[in-house]
Amino acid sequence: METKRTQEELSTSQESIHIDAGPIDLGVLIRSRDRFIVMADLSGVPDGRGVLQEQELILPDYRSSAYFAGAQRFGIDPERVTWPDGCNQLQPLVYERLADLKEGGLMVLAELSDGRCLCLLPIAGREAVSWFGSKPHDITLRVGTLGDAMYQGHADLLAVAVAECPAAAASNAWSIATRAPTVRGWLTLRQNKTFPRIFERLGWCSWEAFRADIDEGKLRETFRGIGRSDVPIKWAIIDDGWLDGLSTRHTDPRQCDDRALLSFTSNPDRFPDGLSSLVDSMHRAGIEDAGLWLNFNGYWEGLHATHQIRELDSHLFEVKPGVLLPRPSQESSRAFYDTMLLGARHAGFSFLKVDNQAKNLDFYASAVPNAAEASAENSASLEAVSAAGFDAMINCMAHNNVCAFSTVWSAVTRCSEDYLKGDPWRAKMH
Repeated sequence: METKRTQEELSTSQESIHIDAGPIDLGVLIRSRDRFIVMADLSGVPDGRGVLQEQELILPDYRSSAYFAGAQRFGIDPERVTWPDGCNQLQPLVYERLADLKEGGLMVLAELSDGRCLCLLPIAGREAVSWFGSKPHDITLRVGTLGDAMYQGHADLLAVAVAECPAAAASNAWSIATRAPTVRGWLTLRQNKTFPRIFERLGWCSWEAFRADIDEGKLRETFRGIGRSDVPIKWAIIDDGWLDGLSTRHTDPRQCDDRALLSFTSNPDRFPDGLSSLVDSMHRAGIEDAGLWLNFNGYWEGLHATHQIRELDSHLFEVKPGVLLPRPSQESSRAFYDTMLLGARHAGFSFLKVDNQAKNLDFYASAVPNAAEASAENSASLEAVSAAGFDAMINCMAHNNVCAFSTVWSAVTRCSEDYLKGDPWRAKMH
């Protein structure tokens, strides 16, 4: 009833427009209002891509457009399709032809011929998510669950706003998106959050110096060096390389791709004394806030079949052969993230960096009846557990709208390419 009443309120205030199948002519729609939500009632089984419906977006005459997406013209692999697993960067690049867009970007800004700016923001609701594609039209709006179960119900598709400048257009689109029935209460705008005190000061991250090749001796020596230095480093992150994982592809400790989790404790060979002693080392060096890297999916390839976290057994299932993740339920999701964050809290870490978030949707695609709903539930659980136990959280590789629309508490998302010491090419791109 609450959702229905909210829909009626939106309709009464003329903030929503119901659209049936067929092209969406935005030039016509923006003549009578400067901000609104495009919504639809959907019924059917998603196709093999998890898509319920796709529609052509017809834009009014425009001079140029900016597309916010990862790994477009620049990056390690500009040809990589980053939907739905996101990327480690966000590139707002200018295009003259929207037909050149990559799949799955977060937002479009267009400078219209009359001088105003138009913002188009695909909405990720709790049970269905929208995203952009360039085919079969110049710009196509798709909506789906990335699952295979019958869907019947309301879906909020797109937030639209037009204003005199791009900042106002984007702000208005995000503001109206928070009032969409399927979003309300799950997304808090940055302007209504407090920027974490931690990040107002200088910090250090182990990934920039060592990649995944870390151990407690190397980190202790680094912290002692920071303590002797005049550089005012007040926070530090122990990044990837500390977890108890099993390599599924290679044995080079500097690499971390495709590794599965055995436990949420530290790697016993590299960190025999555990993490609490490293937090103490930070504090002795004058580093006030200790941060810990975690992987949203447990590790890059989820939990290994031989994992040792037996209390989670009833809450896990295979999303693909040998890869275990939480069952698609609120109970299992909450149990997973409670267990994941417990060690960091007890060790004395005050903030988190949580990586590989957008990949969660890709793991669940076609593995559960509704992947969008399952992934959104996981994001909500992480937000709730983090807010209760930590001062801040950096979202990392979280560049799809399922992640963005699930940030009710966290206020910071990493948006740039890795910086790596001694790598001029990467430094230039960064």
